[in-house]
Amino acid sequence: MLDYLEYIIGAVLGIGSGFVFYKLSIKQISKRTDDIHKNEAIKKPFVLICWLIISLILFLALIWRAPQIFHSLTNIRTVEYAIYIAILLNIAVVDYIIRKIPNELLLALLATKVVFLVIALIKKEGNLVDTLFDPALGLVIAATVFSIPSFLHISMGAGDVKFAGVIGFCFGFSMFFVSMILMAVILLFYFLYLLITRKGNLKTAIAMGPYLATGVILTMFIPLPVSITGFFIR
Repeated sequence: MLDYLEYIIGAVLGIGSGFVFYKLSIKQISKRTDDIHKNEAIKKPFVLICWLIISLILFLALIWRAPQIFHSLTNIRTVEYAIYIAILLNIAVVDYIIRKIPNELLLALLATKVVFLVIALIKKEGNLVDTLFDPALGLVIAATVFSIPSFLHISMGAGDVKFAGVIGFCFGFSMFFVSMILMAVILLFYFLYLLITRKGNLKTAIAMGPYLATGVILTMFIPLPVSITGFFIR
């Protein structure tokens, strides 16, 4: 009975958070662009339906996968990941439509991580240095990696660099590393599609947010072996 109840709660939260963040995205887009087509694109019923379905599936998948990843379905990390998923979906959609990542969403990710870091310290899940080291390392490495293209005179938005840094802080270097690999694979298929259909080439400007967000979400469901990253996801 408890398992069914957990899935029911997950379904309700998935649909509820999807609806709330969908409505939020409408305001974020209208605030940042006067383009009628872009404002109308987010308001299409198809977008809302897809958003709710994806959010529902991801929340249910998180509940199903949680025992294998966190060793306990009631682990506080499950709640933390659910919040990340809701915010990342918002970032992916908004950045895809207007190629801008709202700073308030990045701050929301940072605030979420800080709250759960404090909870981890209160629960004495590791010492202060160990708890703070991985997020700090992830922030520095992620921001540095995404800053490299600008030194090579390759266009990279400031929002993408900030987003990468926040991802590194929230998930640590190991998960950021795998997210980058998944993002690169997804981008490869996208560029192949552009080349095959002759709709673009390797120089075609694209929004990086949706691909990095997708890479991160996929990484959440993958328990990583030490042989890949040198770390366990705990």
